[in-house]
Amino acid sequence: MRNRVSGYERNPDFTRLLPGYNDSVHQTDVNGLLQNYLNPVTLEVSDIYRDIEEKFMYVAEHTSKVLTLKPEKGILLSNVPMLLIALALFFLGPVTIAAFAKVTTLKCDRPEPERVICELTSSGFVSENVTLIEDLQGAKIQSSTDSDGDTSYKIVLIANNNKIIPFNNVSSIGGTTDSMNENVDKINFFINNVAETSLTAREDDRFIVSLFASFFMLLGGVPLLFLTLRKTLRSCSFDKNYGQVILKRKNLLSQGKNIDERLDNIRKAVAHHEGVIVNGNKLYKVKLSRKVGEPIFLYSSIDPNEITKTINQFLEDE
Repeated sequence: MRNRVSGYERNPDFTRLLPGYNDSVHQTDVNGLLQNYLNPVTLEVSDIYRDIEEKFMYVAEHTSKVLTLKPEKGILLSNVPMLLIALALFFLGPVTIAAFAKVTTLKCDRPEPERVICELTSSGFVSENVTLIEDLQGAKIQSSTDSDGDTSYKIVLIANNNKIIPFNNVSSIGGTTDSMNENVDKINFFINNVAETSLTAREDDRFIVSLFASFFMLLGGVPLLFLTLRKTLRSCSFDKNYGQVILKRKNLLSQGKNIDERLDNIRKAVAHHEGVIVNGNKLYKVKLSRKVGEPIFLYSSIDPNEITKTINQFLEDE
């Protein structure tokens, strides 16, 4: 039967993904969509960079000459949920750009004094949508307030029978922008002056949407890189036949790093509390104390006594 050593189980708090935006920054409608589906999930990025080592170790082999410790197989998958969240956040950036980073152009012609024909073209990185508008009546800035009390503003076109057509997918939070006001004035001036024969109004949302999307790519990319490259303990073997201690560490790319140490240089296994408290329990770092050199870190645990006792008994036995 395996001897288990219980250890530290980190439960990062994911309760808020979206930061607040000041009044001068406008963002896409995806903001509200994300708040609906992700709120109140928060991410403490500091949790990602702490030592999140194996939570359970077991004795894979124990003879008079060899002692081998390994993490439970399930523990090697313990970072999969965070990895999936990081992947989702990273790819949310390109998805946001593909869906909302567009250039919207309104072109209108007046073939007759009382007739206006317009074409609204929305061009993105992956698609282009063209809407034909006959009898355009004008444009205005439409406001809406969400449940948090934040007011957003966007341009809408008024067609025949007071039909409302969104000019683009981007809203301004906290106030209107100069570009929005200029385009509304330009459209209404064209509609109200029959001497004007053509109109071109344009809104480019690519920069602000790309800036917004880069936040998600950074938020997901940094922990994704960390979790992918981070080498975790896969085995620790004490071998009296060869007089060696071998620690094997690998990352998700199967890149490894082995630590070989002389067995006679290992003094004992120790557990140090370094001031971290987890759910009321002290978190210990289990290390191999060396006669010459710095201690070798093994893993973190809230109950290190069994593993340190097993190692020390093995080292003491002749």
